[in-house]
Amino acid sequence: MLGWMQDRESAQTLTDFYNLIAYSIRLSDLFQKQQQQQQQQQHGEVSHLAGAPSVNSGNSGNSESIGNPAYVFRGLVCYYGKHYVSIFQSRAPGHYQYLLFDDQSVKNIGSWEAVKEKCVKSCYQPVLLLYELEN
Repeated sequence: MLGWMQDRESAQTLTDFYNLIAYSIRLSDLFQKQQQQQQQQQHGEVSHLAGAPSVNSGNSGNSESIGNPAYVFRGLVCYYGKHYVSIFQSRAPGHYQYLLFDDQSVKNIGSWEAVKEKCVKSCYQPVLLLYELEN
């Protein structure tokens, strides 16, 4: 779950956040990065977001080790104006696109780039990111 300080974040804040969403993550990598950042802070080093995982291409990388499985981004739930919408990847054969679910309507948004554009324009603030264990 994600929490936001304001009911309506700036377009720049939302853009920055959406650009940080990684398509594929490994939990061990996240914990290692957290440990590295804590060590840097203890030694007075400045921590930057430049090393944060950010892959929006649809490649999940390789899933080489069984003990370190990859989780693949599938969708998110967003808040805006006392209302929630969800956006999930449709994985119909040959059609990897994202769909917007808003009450009784379902709309095709298209690519991840189109999703980011729509979310920033509509001021959708992510509150929940959902990942699936890669096969």
